[in-house]
Amino acid sequence: MKIAFDEHIPSVIVKIFQGLANDGDILEAEIVSAKEYVAAEKEGDVPWLKKFASAGGKVIISGDVRMRSRQHERLALQQGGFTAFYFTGAWSQKNNFVKSAMLLFWWPKIQQYIEKIEKPKIWEVPCQWTWKPFKDVTGPKVEHDG
Repeated sequence: MKIAFDEHIPSVIVKIFQGLANDGDILEAEIVSAKEYVAAEKEGDVPWLKKFASAGGKVIISGDVRMRSRQHERLALQQGGFTAFYFTGAWSQKNNFVKSAMLLFWWPKIQQYIEKIEKPKIWEVPCQWTWKPFKDVTGPKVEHDG
C-alpha cells in the first residue's frame, strides 16, 4: 500500500513513518512525501494527486483541511480512488512533537479504516487523545464540468 503524506505534514513526521515502514514489522506500507510528485512549478494539489495515483498511490494523509472543500481537488481525490485522512483545524496549531505523537496515536485506527472501509472516502481525524470514530467528510460526488 502506497501512502503519501502531503506538504502540510512536517517532513520529520514523514521520516518517522518511513522508518517504521522500513522496519517491516511495525508498518506494512510504502510511505512517501507528496513533494516527490510535485512539479517544479508547483501548480496546486491536482497534478501531484494525478501523478501519485498513476504511481499506484492509494492513501493520502493531509494537514490541509481546505483541500477537501476545493471542488477540483475533491474531484482529483475521487478520480484517483483515494482514501484520504485529514486532521481537524486544531492540528495546525500544535507543534511538531504533538503532531508526531498524535499521528502515532491515531495510526492503528487509520490503518483499520484503510483496510476495512469502502473506498474512496475522506475521513476527518480528531485532534484529541481519546478514541472515537472518524467523521466521514466525503460529501457528495463532484461532477466534472468540462
